[in-house]
Amino acid sequence: MTEGLLSPVEASATLSQLAWTGQVEQAAEVTEQLSEAQPWGPDVDGCLTGVRSWLAMLSPRLRERLAGDGTAPSGEEARTDDPYFHAAAAVTESLSSASTDKALYVLQRYQLGDTTVQSLVFALWALIYAERLDLADDWSRRLLAECSGTNASSWQALLQSVRAEVELRRSRLSGAEHLANVAMRGMSTRSWGLGVAFPLSVRVEALTRMGCFDEALDLLSRPVPEALLETLPGLHYLRARGHFYLATNRHHAALGDFLACGELVERWGADTPALVPWRTDAAEAWLALGQHKRAARAAAEQLARIPAQERRLRGITLRVLGAATRDTTARTAMLQEAAELLEGGEDQLQLALTLGELGDVHHAAGDFGGARMLARRAWHLAKSCGAEPVCRRLAPLRPEEESPVEPGPENELSQANDALLSEAENRVAVLAAQGLTNREISAKLYITVSTVEQHLTRIYRKLGVKRRRDLPTALAELAQAAC
Repeated sequence: MTEGLLSPVEASATLSQLAWTGQVEQAAEVTEQLSEAQPWGPDVDGCLTGVRSWLAMLSPRLRERLAGDGTAPSGEEARTDDPYFHAAAAVTESLSSASTDKALYVLQRYQLGDTTVQSLVFALWALIYAERLDLADDWSRRLLAECSGTNASSWQALLQSVRAEVELRRSRLSGAEHLANVAMRGMSTRSWGLGVAFPLSVRVEALTRMGCFDEALDLLSRPVPEALLETLPGLHYLRARGHFYLATNRHHAALGDFLACGELVERWGADTPALVPWRTDAAEAWLALGQHKRAARAAAEQLARIPAQERRLRGITLRVLGAATRDTTARTAMLQEAAELLEGGEDQLQLALTLGELGDVHHAAGDFGGARMLARRAWHLAKSCGAEPVCRRLAPLRPEEESPVEPGPENELSQANDALLSEAENRVAVLAAQGLTNREISAKLYITVSTVEQHLTRIYRKLGVKRRRDLPTALAELAQAAC
C-alpha cells in the first residue's frame, strides 16, 4: 500500500480494515505517510480523504491530527465518491442535526460488498442515532435479504447487530439478545475487531434489563481489543457495562463508566445525547448514591441539550429529572410530561419506569387507587418487555394472585369487556361510559388525548356503536351476557 501497488479502493479498504481490527494508531500513521507522499492523482486523494474522515469518525481523538491545519474539506474533496467518506459524514450529520439525508444517500448509492459493508452498516447506525428505527430496521432487512443466498456470514453478522440494537431500543429485550447472540456467533471475537462492541453491548444491556446478571457478567469478562475504549463503538460498551454495574448495586463503578463516557465525548467535541446520554446515566447513579442535587443538575443540563422533536430522549431525561426533584408539584408535572412524550413511542420500558415513578408520587399523596392503577399498567408494560427486575421493583399483585374485588358496576363492566377489548381500551371505555371527557380520560390515565381518541375509535367498532352515549348500554349488555 505504501509503495502505491494497490488501487485507491483497495488502499481505502485496507486502511479501514487495519483500524477495524484495533490497530487504529497504525492506520493513522500510514494515512499520514500516504498523505505526505505527493503527488497523488485525484482518485487516491479522494480515497485518502475518505480514510481520514472514517478514522476520525471511528476514533474521534484522531480528528485534529488527521485534519492537518483543521480546515474543512475543499469542494474537490467533498465530491469524492469514497463510501467511507460519505458514511462518516452520515454519522456526523446524524449526531449534529438528526438528519438522515446522507445516511440514505449511502444506502441508496452503494451496493453491498466487501469494500462497502462497513460503510453501509454505519449508515444504518446514523439512522439509529437519528431515532429513525423504522428506516434502520427496513434497510437492515433489505440488506440481509441481499446476502441471504451467499456465504458472507460476516456481512450477515454486522447487519444482525444493527437489528439487535433496533430491537433493544424498542424494548424487545429477548429479541435483541437473540439477534446479538446470532451476530456474535457469525464471527469470532478477533474477526469482529472493534465492531464486537455493538452486539456485545446489546447483549449485556438486554440481559441486564432481563435480570440475567450472571450471563451479562460472563460477557463482560471476555477480552476486548485494547484500543476499543478510545473509539465510538467503545462508548456503547462502556455504557452497557455502566448499566450492568448500576443494576447490580455497584453504583460507584457505574458512575465511573458514565463519567468516562462524558470525558471522552467532551474531549472529542462530540458531546451529544444522541450518541450517549451520559448525563442522564450519571444522574441515575447519583440518585442511587443519594445525591439528588447532583443528579438534578446533570439531568437538567442534558434536557437543555435535547431538541424538542427528540421525544424519546426528552421523555427519559424528564423521568430522571422528576425522580431527582423533591418538590412534589414539580416532580408530578415532569413525570406527566415524560409519560406523554413516551406514550405511543416504541420504548415501552422507559414508559413503564415513568408510570412506576408516577405511581410512587400518587401513593405518597395518599391516592392509593391511582397509584395501584399506574403500578399495574407499568408492571404489564415491563412484563411485556421481559424486564423482570422492573416487575419486581413495581411488585403489584399479579392477576392470578389478586384478592377478589368488591362487586360493582365498574368491575362488572371491566370483567365482561376483557375478552372483547384490550386492557387499555377497556380502561378508556369504562371511563368514557361514566361521562368523562377525552381530556379528563387523558389526565386520569396519563395518556395523550390523541391516544384516547384512537382507543375510542376501536372501541366503537368492536362494540358496534356510533356515539359516546351508547357506551353505557353496550357495556351493560356485555356484563349481562357474561352473567
